[in-house]
Amino acid sequence: MNTEFHELVISSIEPLTRDSIAISFDVPVNLAKHYRYIQGQHLTLEACINGNKIRRSYSICNGVVNQQLTIAIKKIEKGIFSHYAHENFVPGMVVRVMVPQGRFYLPLSSENEKNYLLIAVGSGITPILSHVQSILQVEPGSRVTLIYGNRSLTEMMFRNRLCFIKNKYLKAFHWINIFTQEKNEIALFNGRIDAQKIEALNQSALIDVEQFDELFICGPESVVNSVSDYLLANKTESEKIHYELFYTGKLKQVEKKNKSDRKKKYGDHTSRVSLKISGRKSTLEISTAGVSILDVAVDNGIDLPFSCKGGVCATCKARVVFGEVEMDNNHSLTKEEIEEGMILTCQSHPVSEKVEIDFDFS
Repeated sequence: MNTEFHELVISSIEPLTRDSIAISFDVPVNLAKHYRYIQGQHLTLEACINGNKIRRSYSICNGVVNQQLTIAIKKIEKGIFSHYAHENFVPGMVVRVMVPQGRFYLPLSSENEKNYLLIAVGSGITPILSHVQSILQVEPGSRVTLIYGNRSLTEMMFRNRLCFIKNKYLKAFHWINIFTQEKNEIALFNGRIDAQKIEALNQSALIDVEQFDELFICGPESVVNSVSDYLLANKTESEKIHYELFYTGKLKQVEKKNKSDRKKKYGDHTSRVSLKISGRKSTLEISTAGVSILDVAVDNGIDLPFSCKGGVCATCKARVVFGEVEMDNNHSLTKEEIEEGMILTCQSHPVSEKVEIDFDFS
């Protein structure tokens, strides 16, 4: 897996709402093949902020046909990188950007005639927007239904672009807005997106969950869990449900419980962990009940690939070739990958005397 960083120049910055901006990058011809993306993928940006190297991942929000590298950054409370970007990014500025990553997508084909349901909440629209544009451009026989949740119309990201898409694909694109703080005369369009809301939309015949071939969900953990549970309970095959989390609210609680459980089970056990990346091997002593393998390695100056550190993006993925580890969270690896020994090093802790991990697995 290629996780290289390159320096890209910001070509333009577009205000979307009072607290969100769209940032486009120029990609030199010699790097074009490295930054060719698939709908639903993301970029990891790196900056030195207050003396610390900070990385954050942001979804690409354009379709695959034009290959215009654009992301959106919403300013969040206490968000170190988002505040830095809003206050410092300007056209012409050089930013370190990792090549596109992520697997929140399915292959598209001009021969497909599928019915897609896409659900986004807030800034979760960014990868979903890429899906909307890509599907409609590449698959003329397919249909797309977007359910988009926001607090109000003024806080809706990419409203103008969605209006343009709707006008261009009147028959193929169905767009439903749900608002929490802007009252609509029709009560169905008020409130939060959850299992009850999807059931209400289904009962009203605005959607028919049984008719969708593929379903993509992006937003807070509570939304993803609630909607996914509803779909599964209504006999939607799990293979049809694809999701991406923007933030995992229970992450710290899970980590704390797992750390306590490991301490009870293994005591103050320390493992000898070997890490192989780019043909080079480093060995560290890592506590079973301590911080993750990734955090220990980075603290010791080993340059490993990472981004979200939440078990979502899979940038830190590697293979265990010897020994055993336990993961706190996993929102990206498939069952098959785990059976093959793949782990997310940002969520992994060694539990055997010796562990060997290979980042050069591809």
